[in-house]
Amino acid sequence: MCDSCCLFNLQYSPQGFEDCLVFDELMDQFHNDLGACLPEFSRLRVPDDHAISDLAMYNYVEMREHVNSTWFIFRKQINNLLHTLMPSTIIPLYTMVTFSRIRYHEALQRWKWQEKIINRGLFIMGAAGLGGTYLLIKRLTRDWYFFIPNLWGWCHYVRNTGIFPFSTQVAKM
Repeated sequence: MCDSCCLFNLQYSPQGFEDCLVFDELMDQFHNDLGACLPEFSRLRVPDDHAISDLAMYNYVEMREHVNSTWFIFRKQINNLLHTLMPSTIIPLYTMVTFSRIRYHEALQRWKWQEKIINRGLFIMGAAGLGGTYLLIKRLTRDWYFFIPNLWGWCHYVRNTGIFPFSTQVAKM
């Protein structure tokens, strides 16, 4: 029974039955001696048992509170984009847990590291964006008397001629 589960699962979802695969490997290692295999299996899987418990609790909280959050959806899109750009560096938690042989406790540690790095990157990008906006507004207010008449004149020029100064045509209204 275990062998057929493992073979089926290895093709479609290696992590879903990772316990089964590890147990099968240990049974081979201990020449099918169940009395020697079970204590080693129990000892070996303790960190993963704790991790899967933490992952289950996180999943519950995620489904209860975060699934409809705009920030949560944005972060999922960022994670997927980064995974597409750097597939061996950034791997979404779900992918690590469901479709890899990464042990649960290692997946949890890696996910925490990824979240920390991505959050720092988003903070730096946000700070740079706010800083750039501040500098732009400061520049515009300093040159306010120069900027507004030129902007107004430029808008009328584009509206009346339909031509951007950058050689791009605009449909007249």
